[in-house]
Amino acid sequence: MSISVLSILSLMFGVFGMCLSCIFIGIFPCILSVILGCIALKDDMTYKWPSICGIACSAVGIIMAVVVMTQSESYNTPNVATPTEIVQNITSSNESNQNSISDYKEQNSTVAEKSNNIVAEPSTYSNIIDMDFDSFGATYVSYELSTDYEGNSCVIIYYDFTNNSDDPQSALTTTYMQVFQNGVQCDNAIVFEGNDYLDNYSKNVTQGTKIRVGQAFSISDMSDIDVIMKEAFSFSNKSDEMVIKLN
Repeated sequence: MSISVLSILSLMFGVFGMCLSCIFIGIFPCILSVILGCIALKDDMTYKWPSICGIACSAVGIIMAVVVMTQSESYNTPNVATPTEIVQNITSSNESNQNSISDYKEQNSTVAEKSNNIVAEPSTYSNIIDMDFDSFGATYVSYELSTDYEGNSCVIIYYDFTNNSDDPQSALTTTYMQVFQNGVQCDNAIVFEGNDYLDNYSKNVTQGTKIRVGQAFSISDMSDIDVIMKEAFSFSNKSDEMVIKLN
């Protein structure tokens, strides 16, 4: 093997090792390139440039390999929570959620007491929602001031729902109640409490069965609200409406 071939091999191994420097095995071609390059530079002064380039590439490859190995070691011991820590975190989270729910119920109970719970019986109004639609009948019963799951004020409207259809159905799928306050439509509110009437809103009943249901809506103040009842899916313009004085 001639010395010039050693120079070419040094360059080849240097380039090859630099390309593989991202993995640990790339350091071996770099070392071999340095050895061949040093031999070629010592014995042959004619073909210096391949050896010099090979050694330079090898040096770059070795430095990159060292950096990669250093970074790999830093990831060998990641900061992973132990099973005991995970259980403790879950327990703490559950305790926090229970405390939040307890605080919410306590706050909600206080609001209910201040508003005398369910108020404004039908006799208070001369005009109330009391109408038989094609698929159901609805009769207003009362309202209750409450708070939603975020602690914001809301009103729960109670009414008797009667299924006039041959098939079982619920108030959720057949009624369409709109509530307006200060001319703006109120959003539906989510109330987390053991209220059977709110649960009844989504329960199916058979033909002729009457069930009391409740729907919650967000309110911004204690001004009057306009309530409109329609059928959810109907081409008729049948509707019934009333005004509830919250104050």
